[in-house]
Amino acid sequence: MSLKQFPSHGKFSQESDRRHEFKDPEGFRAIPPRLKAEVFDVNRSWKMLRQKKKAVQGENVALSGFKGMNRNDAARLAAAAGVRLSADFSVEQAVANFGVMKLRELYAYAFFLALFTTVTYLNRDFYQGNMIYNTGQNAIINVRFETPERPINFREISHTADFWDYLTKGMPQYLLVDGYDAATLQPSEANDAQKGLLYVLRYNQLIQPIRMRQVRVKVQTGLECEANINIIAEFDECSPVYKAKYLDDSSHLGTPYQSGEALKTASFGRSTTHHYDGGGYVVDLPLLMTPEQTVSKFEELRKARWVDKHTRAVFIDMVTYNPTNLFYLSVRLTFEFLPYGDVRPAYSFRIFKGDVIASQIDQVVLFWLDIVAFCFIFLYVFFDIFRVFRVGFTVHFRNPYNWANLIIYGIAIYVFVKKFEYLGLAAIRALSDEKGGKTPMTTVYDYESVGWYYNEMECLTGYIAMLCWIKLLDYLKYLSKRMAALVDTIARCAWECSIWFTMLFVIVVAYSQAFYIALGPEIDGFDSYSRALGTMMIWIFDVVDYSQVLSADQILASGLFLSFQVVYSMLLVNMFIVILLRSYNDVKNLNHDDPVAAELRKKGKLPRGVQARLSTERSNQSLTIPRLRADGAMPQSRVARSARAVAGKSMVRGEFARGPAPRVTVTRLA
Repeated sequence: MSLKQFPSHGKFSQESDRRHEFKDPEGFRAIPPRLKAEVFDVNRSWKMLRQKKKAVQGENVALSGFKGMNRNDAARLAAAAGVRLSADFSVEQAVANFGVMKLRELYAYAFFLALFTTVTYLNRDFYQGNMIYNTGQNAIINVRFETPERPINFREISHTADFWDYLTKGMPQYLLVDGYDAATLQPSEANDAQKGLLYVLRYNQLIQPIRMRQVRVKVQTGLECEANINIIAEFDECSPVYKAKYLDDSSHLGTPYQSGEALKTASFGRSTTHHYDGGGYVVDLPLLMTPEQTVSKFEELRKARWVDKHTRAVFIDMVTYNPTNLFYLSVRLTFEFLPYGDVRPAYSFRIFKGDVIASQIDQVVLFWLDIVAFCFIFLYVFFDIFRVFRVGFTVHFRNPYNWANLIIYGIAIYVFVKKFEYLGLAAIRALSDEKGGKTPMTTVYDYESVGWYYNEMECLTGYIAMLCWIKLLDYLKYLSKRMAALVDTIARCAWECSIWFTMLFVIVVAYSQAFYIALGPEIDGFDSYSRALGTMMIWIFDVVDYSQVLSADQILASGLFLSFQVVYSMLLVNMFIVILLRSYNDVKNLNHDDPVAAELRKKGKLPRGVQARLSTERSNQSLTIPRLRADGAMPQSRVARSARAVAGKSMVRGEFARGPAPRVTVTRLA
């Protein structure tokens, strides 16, 4: 505020005084008009200051935590307090509402986070599930069996003969060694115990027949063969790589082809070179088969040449159940018979749980606690909808954590629906219907897809847990100013970091394509574009073994590799560090602190009595106008400072100015 803002008797004008009406007696021109201003009115100035004092007291709150509050802060405060930013908006009332609401919200969120984390952990039981997974994998994959050359394990299978040796010598080591009582089907170590297909590692029961499914391709003849017929003059037929158009659906050794719909088996492509159809030629090994019958069946298939040059994949599915930990383990062993003479093994293990067992009280309690945890999320949905209607969409979503809430809500609703769909699957219902009976299951279900379904829900639940814990950062700023500064640093550099990650993505894609084209046939990890992308990501975060790269080409490959190291290690990494440091320095130099968080932290640290005394002292703080000069005027610089202190911090047109808002007590001076 300057002197022009103080009232006077009139305004500055171009009026001339009466002297111009008189002519100069000596004949000179009339005296020109001069500027005229009214005298400064001190009494009206005091009156204006008193009015300004009332306005400041009515519109602002003298709290030290609101230094620098602008309209955005006020809008955010109104949104947090659940009120609209209007003409009758009261910051004091909003702060009071916000403090109570934030405290309740913090308690409720802490309870929800503890409940959600506990239920998620107990439902999955990571330790027991991981132990079952590792035990089954070691027994099935790492078992060694004899071959004409040397003993090998599953991962070392490379020929068709190795495949048959694994069936006849490897699988019996974990499928046909455990005995069971013929009457009760319970595990037994008695001398007269029956042995057959029922238990794996003594305690894990097979719940359905073992299924062997073969995928074949049609024989191509003449010009349909994808080969150079100029090299092979009498080339009349071929067995191409697997493609949907080459899929063989005729009978094979008297076994008809069954589609994926008929077998209720989904397509599969995990850890394989192709994505295979769910149909094929099926051979089921029923439970309770004796070791002699099982090995005889394998030998029969081998002699009949069940696998030949037109075979492209064989899948072996088995499912075990551990009654101690209530976990199911789905195992799918894959053997790809590639057209260049190699057999490539792969495997897929899936841990999952079935329906809730009514007799297991802990399972029933966990089931309902899981529903309660998701109900908490749905309550937050309605709470956010209510706040959107109260404060408006734009104001509510100024907080980036509210956008994170939308992601959490979307994933949570999807997972909640999928949980009930999962319990309604035919394969899960079959477990509830037949588990516990003395007659083994005869129907074969695709538990690989059931395990994938279960893992999908768990992975999405993991995303919910991650976002829920990240959302906790929104509350930490009310506990520590340093934590608030770190969170603000990340928020300030978010846009620049997004540009940096875009640059990183472009560079990774570019070098993946370059290495795939240049080194694909010779270097492991670059034989496909997807694996090239994975290898580049490993190079970014891990130590790089460049000996293979240099062995491919001493000059060209070295230049390509060195250019990647320069671009990433020397440029991009340092750019990222600079972005973070600059953002942190900006936050540190600005000394910015959320006004609401600062005030709530202060109130949280002081006793109520001290808070009351400080509030009284703040309200009684006065700003004394300096004495006037002897001529009745006030020094201009001091007038300006006093006026700015009084009026410069007020709310103008419903907006908060950027300075503090002290309360003013004006004392009339003689």
